Amino acid sequence: MKKLIVLIVALGCGYALADDLRVESSSLNVKERLETIELINVTEERAPVETAAALDADLEAILKEAAALEEPQTVN
Repeated sequence: MKKLIVLIVALGCGYALADDLRVESSSLNVKERLETIELINVTEERAPVETAAALDADLEAILKEAAALEEPQTVN
């Protein structure tokens, strides 16, 4: 009976330790991802170049529609 109790306690401790390690590794993954995101510069804007390909007609229509939606609308 004592061996069974010791075995159950040992298994319980093993599960508890395994659960703690999983949480720690997840938090490390999140920190690494945040550091990677912080390195990305997403605010840079490039000027168009002469050698750029012309816009597709469908894409140009979508961009015009989006620009029209962004314009402030007046209520009469």
